[in-house]
Amino acid sequence: MSSKTQGYVFAILAITIFSLQDAISKHLAQDYPPVFIAMIRYWAYGLFVSAVVVRKTAWLVSAYTV
Repeated sequence: MSSKTQGYVFAILAITIFSLQDAISKHLAQDYPPVFIAMIRYWAYGLFVSAVVVRKTAWLVSAYTV
């Protein structure tokens, strides 16, 4: 896959993910306060970041030991 095609795929994937998050947030806003929805989104982001850090631990350690 060329880098231009890969860029298009990642852009469409990002747009799809953000639109799904927005749709879920709007659906949840009918029943829950906005602060609760924001808290859930931050938790999900924190879990994602934690998974990336655990997966790339060697990279993280080498970045701090330079």
